[in-house]
Amino acid sequence: MIGRKLAHYRVVEKIGEGAMGEVYRARDEHLERDVAIKVLPPGRIADGAARSRFRKEALALSKLNHPNVQTVHDFDSQDDTDFLVVEYVPGITLDEKVMEGGLSEGEVVEIGEQLAAGLIAAHERGIVHRDLKPANLRLMPDGRLKILDFGLAKLVGQPVESAETMSRFETQTFAGTPHYMAPEQRAGGPADARTDIYSAGMVLRELLTDTSRPVETNVLSVSADLRRVLDKCLDQDPAKRYQSAKELLVELRSRAPRRWASRRAVLLAAGAAVALAVTFLIGLRERGAPPADSSEIQSIVALPSEVVGSDEDAFLADAIPKTVSTYLSQVVGLETKLPPASADIERFGGDIDRIARTYRVSALVLSTVTAQPERLFLNVQLVEANGRRLLWSNEYEGERDGYLELVHHAAEELQRRLRPTAALTSVHGVAASSRAELAFQRGLYYSNRFNNLHHEEDFEQSLSAFEEALSLDPALSDAAAEISWLYEFKLEAGLDPDEAIPRIDRWARRALTIDEDNGRAWAVLSNLEAAQGGGARATVLRSALRAVHGAPMFPRSHIALLIGLPSCRLGLEAGRESARLDPLYTYAPMMSAGELACLGRTEEALTEIDRALAIEPEFPTGLVTRVNLLHTAGRLDEALSVLDKIEPMVDEGRVNPAWFGAIRDVQTVLRASENDGGAAFQRLLQLARGESRFPYWQLFAMPAMDILATNRRIEQSRQMLL
Repeated sequence: MIGRKLAHYRVVEKIGEGAMGEVYRARDEHLERDVAIKVLPPGRIADGAARSRFRKEALALSKLNHPNVQTVHDFDSQDDTDFLVVEYVPGITLDEKVMEGGLSEGEVVEIGEQLAAGLIAAHERGIVHRDLKPANLRLMPDGRLKILDFGLAKLVGQPVESAETMSRFETQTFAGTPHYMAPEQRAGGPADARTDIYSAGMVLRELLTDTSRPVETNVLSVSADLRRVLDKCLDQDPAKRYQSAKELLVELRSRAPRRWASRRAVLLAAGAAVALAVTFLIGLRERGAPPADSSEIQSIVALPSEVVGSDEDAFLADAIPKTVSTYLSQVVGLETKLPPASADIERFGGDIDRIARTYRVSALVLSTVTAQPERLFLNVQLVEANGRRLLWSNEYEGERDGYLELVHHAAEELQRRLRPTAALTSVHGVAASSRAELAFQRGLYYSNRFNNLHHEEDFEQSLSAFEEALSLDPALSDAAAEISWLYEFKLEAGLDPDEAIPRIDRWARRALTIDEDNGRAWAVLSNLEAAQGGGARATVLRSALRAVHGAPMFPRSHIALLIGLPSCRLGLEAGRESARLDPLYTYAPMMSAGELACLGRTEEALTEIDRALAIEPEFPTGLVTRVNLLHTAGRLDEALSVLDKIEPMVDEGRVNPAWFGAIRDVQTVLRASENDGGAAFQRLLQLARGESRFPYWQLFAMPAMDILATNRRIEQSRQMLL
């Protein structure tokens, strides 16, 4: 068979053998793509009438087009050889996966969501699989699950001379694999959606075990929520199971831990999130519960999207909730919180209750996006924060170039659900085109990561994306302002001030040339004036006030105000407002810690900086601040331990060397005897006098003055300072 040509398909290699006969990889010479060809055994189709029925069934299956279902392309005969042409699906089957050992609960839930999504699409066309098992489920290299041989158990269920194997049943009445078959299916009863749900439950249960022995004797640790889902799938009575795959999908998504995309593992590692090119309009009436009163929802936050796509599409996890929130922020009477970034939210471990408590909202907006090269499939859900009741859900499909229209449509329907009398209009801050908006959101995604961790590759990705957004939409002032911020973050990471400062200033001025009220630009200019230390406090404060006026919902505007205010008590209030707007913005608790220290509340300040480090333990600027506070508290050994953690970050370009030098000098002087630490003492003295300047030197000058004032050379220090 190898090398033979069947119609316009050239057979390349044999890749398997099963109930339908031999399976080959072939090359479609018309469309120049790889396909799989299932060559039916001789005599499987007895006559022309049977062949006609087979062709009709294959045609019905070919209309089933879904990201989680293997596509049927063709059925043909040549030289007495009947063959079915299907999508070639690379990867490994789940029976191969499970041989490696039980999967984690999160992995199994992700697989279950995709399996349910594929079943929804098939069942809505009246197609039942009948033979779901790990061998018929394949994980592709990108993490997408594909259901293989959909409906083929029925196609091959013609009478045969003898059974092909002892474990497989194929008669006119039913077909399938006994271990995974529902009781009514094994008894010869009709198959429907509920029999597939039983089989799906068996598959998911087996994925949690090391072998196919009963779950009671060989199951890995499973949460009570997931166990209840599996138990309902596997109920002996079909009437007590989930009555549709939709119900199963809702339960998996609302009861099990939620996952978000990350740069290093984009939820594609062991089965991605739900592929949502399916009809998924679910109300509570379908679940037997009364509809919720949406007027009771006073505040919402949109959480990062689950993403099914390539690594390049990871940024959509943050893009979609931000664009949705931008649209919803204009709805009067509804508080729309700034959405958290996926990099931040991952640290919650999928704990939706904790997220809701942190953001203090009454409802959450959840979304999933399947990203194809030219198209996007989006599902949006409104979920009650307390109890996680599904209030509303719908799905949308559109061209990637129609991203803004797609998300605006979703936001409009959300608005109608939440505030029927309101209306969405055009919103400031959204780019002029979908391509520009996507490029801008990609820039924000990588900028946030660079801000938190100072990895160079994130800087390069972000800069490139912002420049692309600005080239696509020259009026997008926020893109220019964000480039300015990007260089501000780079300054903190140790970029030479002579290189960084002109770029910060130039890009901020460019943003203001486009829009003189751009709050993001005024915020970074205010910070720049403070960092240089040469400008009057009034100038810093004036720019900060313009920032808050131009971008009142921008957390960095309030941090700029904190820096510019002459009162530590007022600065603390600005920091708290920044944290209220974005509870996971690491700079808010970090800067508030500085204000608490200024007020002499060092222990409270340490608690506050620990909040920032709980969000991002590797937050370089937060670690530097913690060392400063530990020095003030006299906890030198703890400070030295953090210093050891920071030192490698200097070599990696993640911490400004001057900052590290200043806190190391403080450690040296505090530990010095009368005759030690002379050079470090002199450097601190210069810093306290303002003779040693580097970005944000003032943040280190105050601790230096405190150290000098309490040093054993106190009299000498005072004389020198005078």
